[in-house]
Amino acid sequence: MGTYSDSMLALRSGSTVIYSAGAALAANARKLPACHTFLLVRHAAELSRSEQFSDGFLDSLSIRVIGGFVPPALRAALRETVTTEVRGTYSMNDTSFITTNDDDGPGKLLPDASLRIVDDAGRGLSPGEPGIILARTSRMADGYLWDAAQTARHFVDGWYRTSDVGYVPEPGRLVVLGRADEMLNLGGVKVPPHPIEERIRAIGGVTDAVLLGLDDALGTSVLHVVVERGEPALDRQVEARIVPLLIGHVASFELHCVDRLPRTPMGKVQRNLLKQSLEHRTVA
Repeated sequence: MGTYSDSMLALRSGSTVIYSAGAALAANARKLPACHTFLLVRHAAELSRSEQFSDGFLDSLSIRVIGGFVPPALRAALRETVTTEVRGTYSMNDTSFITTNDDDGPGKLLPDASLRIVDDAGRGLSPGEPGIILARTSRMADGYLWDAAQTARHFVDGWYRTSDVGYVPEPGRLVVLGRADEMLNLGGVKVPPHPIEERIRAIGGVTDAVLLGLDDALGTSVLHVVVERGEPALDRQVEARIVPLLIGHVASFELHCVDRLPRTPMGKVQRNLLKQSLEHRTVA
C-alpha cells in the first residue's frame, strides 16, 4: 500500500515511475534527467558494492534509504561510488515517513509528523530521555484489518506506538536507538527470531537455536544462526534443513554450530554474551 500511494502521488505530479532491480537500476537511472530511488538498507549496501556504477558517478540520482538506520560507513560508500545525494529516512508502513536526514546526525521531523517519547507505562519522558517512540502523521493508518488486538496495542489515542526506542535531543529532531523488542532488523527486513528458532529446535539433533543480527563492514546487519547440537557430524544436515525455514526472510546467513550455548545459572541463553563472542570472532 505504501508503494502504491507513493507511485500514485508521483504519477499525479507528472513524474515517471520505474520499478528496477540489479543491473537495470543503473541503466534506467542513466536514462532519466533526474531520478529519486528508494532502497532498503540491505539493497543500498549491495548497490555500493556492485559494478553497476564502475563507469561513472550519477549526479542526477538521489537515493532514499528506507527500512532502518543508514550506517556512516554505508553512507560514505554510496557517496564515493554512486551519488552524493544520499538521504536516510525513519518510516514504516503504518505511519509513512516520520523523519529524514542527509548526514549521520539526528533525523529531522517532517512538517506533518509529531513525536512523543514515553516509558513502558505510556508516561511522557523529558527531552533527552530514551523511551518508546510514539508517532503521528497525516498519512498514518487507522488500524489493522481483522486484528483488533494489534490495533489496540499500537494505535493509542491517535498515536502509533512503535516498537522502537529513541530520544529527542532537541525540538524537531529524533535519534533512533534500536528495537524495544527482540525483532531483528536485517538491512530493513524485519525478522521475528523466536518462531524461526522454535522451528529450528524441532530439527533432529538440535537442542537449541538462537538468531542474531551482526553488523558487517558497512554497518548493515547480517543474520547469524547459532545452533546447539550434540553431534558435529549432523552440521551439514542441519544447515540444509534450516535453509527452507529462512526463505522469504533472507537470501543468505552465517551458521555457527556449537556444543553448548552460554547460559545463566537459571538456564537462559545469554544472547548478549553470545553476540559479543561472535563479534569478536568476526573481527579477529
